[in-house]
Amino acid sequence: MAILLTSNIGYEPKMKNDENKINDEDKLVESICSDLGVLFQAQDDYLDCFSDPKFIGKTGTDIQENKCSWLICKAITLCNDDQLNQLKQNYGINNDLNVSKVKSVYNEINLQEHFQIFEKELFNSISEKLKTLSKTSNQKSEILSYFLNKIFKRNI
Repeated sequence: MAILLTSNIGYEPKMKNDENKINDEDKLVESICSDLGVLFQAQDDYLDCFSDPKFIGKTGTDIQENKCSWLICKAITLCNDDQLNQLKQNYGINNDLNVSKVKSVYNEINLQEHFQIFEKELFNSISEKLKTLSKTSNQKSEILSYFLNKIFKRNI
C-alpha cells in the first residue's frame, strides 16, 4: 500500500545533494505511507474475520487459508499454552469446526479489543507524524490526512 499510495499522490523522493540520501521530509512521508499500509492491511485482516460478509462482499477465509494475518500474529503473543495448542491444531484447516475453534480462542484473549487499541495507537502515531509534516508541507500533510481519515475505523 505504501508504494501504491506514494505513486497515487505523485510522490517521488528527492535526493539530497549528490549523497543519495533522502531528506527528512521524504523519510517522514515514507514512514507515514508505510504506517497507512500497515493500518489498512491490519484492518483488512480484522474485517476478514469479524465483519459481516455482507459488508466485505465475501466470507472471510484467512483462517482457512492459513494466512499470516495481524490477528494470528497478535494472538500467538497473547495465548497461554492450551490456547496456542488450539490454534496450532485448528488454524489453516478449511472446516467450519476448526474455524470456530480459532475464533473461540480469539474471543478468549479479547483479540477484538487488542485490535481496537492497536488501531487507535497507530492512528495517533500517524496523526503526530502528519502534524510534523504539516510544518514543512501542508499540502502533503492534507493529502495523507485525507487517506488516514478515509481508512480509519472503516466500518469496523
